[in-house]
Amino acid sequence: MSGRPRWRRRLLLALAATFGVPLLVETTIQLVGDPRYARIAEQAAAGAPYWGLARAGLYEVADEALRFRLAPGFRATIGGVDYRVNAHGLRGPAVATPKPAGARRVLLLGDSYAFGLGLTEDAAIPAQLERALAAAGDAAVEVVNGGVPAYQTEQERLLLERVGFALEPDVVVLLYFANDKLPAPLTWAPAIATLYHDELPLPHRWKPLLARSFLYALVAKADATRRGERGEYDSRGPRHWPVTVTRLDAIAAACAARRIPLVLAAVPEMPSTRELLDPAHESAQDHAAVLALAAERGWPCVDLLAGMRDKLKGKGFEKVWLSLDPVDTHYNAKGCAFAAELIAPAVRAALQRP
Repeated sequence: MSGRPRWRRRLLLALAATFGVPLLVETTIQLVGDPRYARIAEQAAAGAPYWGLARAGLYEVADEALRFRLAPGFRATIGGVDYRVNAHGLRGPAVATPKPAGARRVLLLGDSYAFGLGLTEDAAIPAQLERALAAAGDAAVEVVNGGVPAYQTEQERLLLERVGFALEPDVVVLLYFANDKLPAPLTWAPAIATLYHDELPLPHRWKPLLARSFLYALVAKADATRRGERGEYDSRGPRHWPVTVTRLDAIAAACAARRIPLVLAAVPEMPSTRELLDPAHESAQDHAAVLALAAERGWPCVDLLAGMRDKLKGKGFEKVWLSLDPVDTHYNAKGCAFAAELIAPAVRAALQRP
């Protein structure tokens, strides 16, 4: 009998060490102050639009496939720029459904480049494309902004299927950026207002709550670091290209099934002008792969690298960047205007298809 109490004590000590110590550490961190909150506040204060928007509530949790989406009804002014999200969960004004008789509509899908991060609605590519079409004689064509910062191609496909087709677009434009080909989408953690990699084998519905834990975040970060070291989050090179091909084919097939023309617009990764002008650099090769796939599949594709080179006359891509200090290679208003001018002819041709 004397051995049984000792066995129980040992079990209790083991349980306390397994669960009690982490719980005590977590409680202490939360009482003292989770360092993640201060770090995110610093990034928002530095003026980066994404962090300010995230803290203001731009995103909401979605299901495991989509992961996150823009929060309908969101409205905030960040860095002097007004942002609003309509009832469909898209940036911009309300979109009439069903589409008014005789109206023509273009849906522009993409990530933060399409969304217009750091820019007013009027300066972003969708609004500038609408004006470029009107200037070319295609008046009364509405261009809907379907851009969501941090989306990759599979999320863009899901958004098209779940929201986009119901808007009855006459043309779909996919603004494809090189890092859209990453296989794993990010997870939205509302408690800490950030997107992060969390591929731990747990139900997605638990993760927004688990992200409140500093210790859980450490485990998720360690797993993401391990995956990153294996190249799973490297957007350059051919590793994830088969995933991209499958996803782009799926988007094209979904549009073809509904007899909606698809226009691809390839945004070059812009680490520097020097790298962009080097045809042997990985970013240039990735861009060339998109163009080659579009040519093979017969998809209309706008080469924004060649077009921007021509418009800038070799004076440097930095002229169309949002910021040089710190460097932010999202397009500024001038860059969006150039992109819209380059995309407009392909959209006009698609609108004229029988």
